[in-house]
Amino acid sequence: MVNEGFIGRKFGFDIYSDVQPPTHFAGTASSVDGIVTTGINLAGSPVLRVAGVDEGATFVRGDIITIVGGYSVSVSVSVSVSVSVAVAVAVAVDVTADASGNVEVPVVGGLKIPLIAGTAVEVAGTHNVDLGFTPAAFMAAFRTLETPASTGRTTISTISDPITGIPLRLLTWYESSTRSTHRSLETFLGVKTIDPVRAVRMGGH
Repeated sequence: MVNEGFIGRKFGFDIYSDVQPPTHFAGTASSVDGIVTTGINLAGSPVLRVAGVDEGATFVRGDIITIVGGYSVSVSVSVSVSVSVAVAVAVAVDVTADASGNVEVPVVGGLKIPLIAGTAVEVAGTHNVDLGFTPAAFMAAFRTLETPASTGRTTISTISDPITGIPLRLLTWYESSTRSTHRSLETFLGVKTIDPVRAVRMGGH
């Protein structure tokens, strides 16, 4: 890895390497058959209106809903045609169905196209989440680690990388059992989404 230039992988600095995909635990609506679109679902609507949901069934944030069927599109001022297509949306907020079986499900980014009432709706079950992205979609944010009140025989100092400014805490101590001086570099970081359009959720497996 060093010869190939993957220094980040060699020393554990690559935040994208060896990341395990999280599991999305779907709401109970994923096991309900016969859910269909209902009412008016116009392009730009912040919610997807559906019917045929069992009372108490849940849609949870992150659920993937696929609308399999037709949507309406105007090709001229006076002509409207129906086109068969599969459209996927993600649930934005948890919601529970009442006794009516009609639910307004908030969706991320709103509906992109108008949907015809009576179109079949499928809610994906529990699955691993796959994410495709470019590194520019996220940024690592670092914070200087605090120095503990009692350090014992360990010397602690803070240094910064001269190029990136990444703060590092240097710990130095002598271990009598090995008769040697040990050093450890530590840092504290989190990951922030800065450009979500550079990432896409790929359905999972």
